[in-house]
Amino acid sequence: MKKNILTFCLTGSLIISTLSVGAQTPSGKPTQEAPKSHSLTSLPDFIQPEPIQFKGEGVSLSGTLFLPKNKVGQKIPAIVMISDFYSHQDGIKVYKGQHNSYLDLAKHFVQRGFAVLRYDRRCTGESECALNATLAVAADDGLGAVSYLTERKEIDATKIFVFGHGDGSFIATGIAGHKPVAGVITTVAPGRTASKLLREWARQRVADLKMPEAEAAKYVETVDAAILRLAAGGAKPEELNIDPKDDLLFPLLKSTDYAYSWLLDDPLALYPLVRGSVLVIHGGKDRRVNPRDGNFIRDSLKTGEHKDYQTVVLPDMDYFLKENKGTPGFESDNDVSRPLDPALLKLIDEWLAKRIR
Repeated sequence: MKKNILTFCLTGSLIISTLSVGAQTPSGKPTQEAPKSHSLTSLPDFIQPEPIQFKGEGVSLSGTLFLPKNKVGQKIPAIVMISDFYSHQDGIKVYKGQHNSYLDLAKHFVQRGFAVLRYDRRCTGESECALNATLAVAADDGLGAVSYLTERKEIDATKIFVFGHGDGSFIATGIAGHKPVAGVITTVAPGRTASKLLREWARQRVADLKMPEAEAAKYVETVDAAILRLAAGGAKPEELNIDPKDDLLFPLLKSTDYAYSWLLDDPLALYPLVRGSVLVIHGGKDRRVNPRDGNFIRDSLKTGEHKDYQTVVLPDMDYFLKENKGTPGFESDNDVSRPLDPALLKLIDEWLAKRIR
């Protein structure tokens, strides 16, 4: 893939994950790293699981292919699922456990007759690691997953869909802007630059941690200063003097060049380039990405004169794609027992059904 197509669209890939991983901790302590392996046990009888490896951009990536057993000998449609940054192929780590949203979605899709490929993004799980990778490189990795499926004899190469969650949505749109696919599903994708979102997340963090007013004001100032320095380019980690326990800012120091692009680039730039149907889904109970971001994405698609798109806000869906009938907050974020939002499953099922006829 030509890297210059994608490098301007880095927004959201780091900090979304710090909210879904690190910033779940009320004590300010960073959470454990995402699991390095996943289980294929206790799967429904209708699933035929297969551990796989495929080539990304300069790395070998590990994943799992689920095939429906009742479709043996038939050409079947497929979905590539792309996780949020730092999450692994089963789900999203939080302070009190893990939301296995991706695994549960994969089971659901297989039951509907789809093959599903999930994979651990580079430097996560069992996949190889090469640092300083931009979102463009991550999209190249995702293209490797699509290419892998096109070479499988069981897969109908004309009916491959790409599903993205969080910053995985950017990868999904990046893939579809380069290679025709049957459709793209983005979930809780930001529609604004990270410099704006980061300030919102800082305010949410001080509320979650119940910081005293003076301490909260000082922290917000620290975030603003970090944004300005990183956005100026060429920042060195030691210049910023960020507490290693700061799970909102400290991950940015792992690659300040990456953070520079992430803070400045426009997440809407790729949507007009997408080839294939587009379904954009946000949640009314999402504390990380405001549902109004879907309006910005809709306007981008409209301006680009895209012919087949739909934007939806599901009132009871949160960032983890789970149903939340109550008030969203730290406790509900960490309740991993909640089910996937039934409205999400119904929406995607109906949307896919129209496109595989």
